[in-house]
Amino acid sequence: MRRARVRSHHGESTMTTVLVVDDEPGVCDLLSDALRIAGFDTETASNGNEAFEVLRRQRADLCIVDVNMPNMNGFEFLAKLREHDTTTPVLLLSARDSTDDVAQRLRVGADDYVRKPFSLEELLLRVRAILRRVNPDVQGDVIY
Repeated sequence: MRRARVRSHHGESTMTTVLVVDDEPGVCDLLSDALRIAGFDTETASNGNEAFEVLRRQRADLCIVDVNMPNMNGFEFLAKLREHDTTTPVLLLSARDSTDDVAQRLRVGADDYVRKPFSLEELLLRVRAILRRVNPDVQGDVIY
């Protein structure tokens, strides 16, 4: 299996890390396992505050964030992230699907969104597409 890698600004190849933020442990585990099988390194957090703790110690190439979380929802997390980091791509997960919700996701700086319940195949393909857009040097195959 090929591992997903990105080429840094200095030319070396590094593992692609995806941060999964969801208050449902089963969703975190499912996504983390699927992403690892697809060749990504993963970090997980159960809420927005924990996600910022992870980001203080570990760079993420992509964040997958649930919208409906206690304490700091996905929109609030994204708004706070964008105050300091305008480049890390974010894919939001949400069970809500109204036109207003979709527009709000994109207005606050999300790169994409996936509606719950989701297909792992679709989510992995969207992850790969986002990473290709932000870094054409992403290598590796999506395996699902």
